Amino acid sequence: AAASSVYIHLPFCRRRCFYCDFAINVLGDSRTRWETEHRRYVDALLTEIRHTPVDVVRGPLRTIFFGGGTPSLANPAHIKELIDCLDEKWGLASSSSSSSSSSSSKAAGAGGVEISMEMDPGTFDLEKLRGFLDAGVNRISLGVQVFDKDLLTNIGRAHSLEDAYSALNHFKDAGVINFSIDLISGLPNQSIESW
Repeated sequence: AAASSVYIHLPFCRRRCFYCDFAINVLGDSRTRWETEHRRYVDALLTEIRHTPVDVVRGPLRTIFFGGGTPSLANPAHIKELIDCLDEKWGLASSSSSSSSSSSSKAAGAGGVEISMEMDPGTFDLEKLRGFLDAGVNRISLGVQVFDKDLLTNIGRAHSLEDAYSALNHFKDAGVINFSIDLISGLPNQSIESW
């Protein structure tokens, strides 16, 4: 049977950006609230995965994508729980479903599963980034959107330009090489020069 992909939507954000039309829940800046809401939501996702008939998804999984929202608001332990649950249910490509090896070692294997995660600058430090990598995340999409501090403010982004550069430095320090940077063109008051 052909391998499959799974998308996990983590719908929480610090604020709604002005251009956003995604299904999200705004949590503000309270880290306690982030933890509480994610714990409740992840528990519901784990229940849903466990109750999904095994033949709905053809395993083993080749890709897992954590989108949002802002998945990097989550605790890395929650991401690991979800990856482990998906592995138990359908298996991960080029790995057995045994719980004897960690998700991160399975993800790192040649031809293994790609586990992507959307991350926003300002929502993680180096320790948290390493936690996501240890959980099995091996590809990151960094939502910078624009490298112009005034435009960041104008579009309602929660991070600063300094946060964006810090995030890239964290990638370097953690040895992250498989990442992309999301950029938006055509924003109001955006010039060719600023792009």
